[in-house]
Amino acid sequence: EKVSIIPAVEEKKKKTRHQRRSNVIGKLREELHSQQESYQEAELIAKNAEKMAKEVVQHSHLQLALMKEALEDAVQAENVAIEGWKISDQTVAQLLSLLR
Repeated sequence: EKVSIIPAVEEKKKKTRHQRRSNVIGKLREELHSQQESYQEAELIAKNAEKMAKEVVQHSHLQLALMKEALEDAVQAENVAIEGWKISDQTVAQLLSLLR
């Protein structure tokens, strides 16, 4: 009678071990899948951040170019104004000399 019980117990132990092993492997697969999803999400976030940074840099370059152009225009306008003042001064001087 003991002989017939022992193989049944051994078989149950094998099934229990196999079930535990299957459970552990299943959990490890779930964790691996979850980590892969997390890495993919982190990679997407990093790519989006890089894209945004490039756009900010492009925008900054554009802003700088516009500022440089505006500064050049302001300097040119100042030079024209100075020339105008010089001409006005010369004209006033000529008028004064004519009046004397």
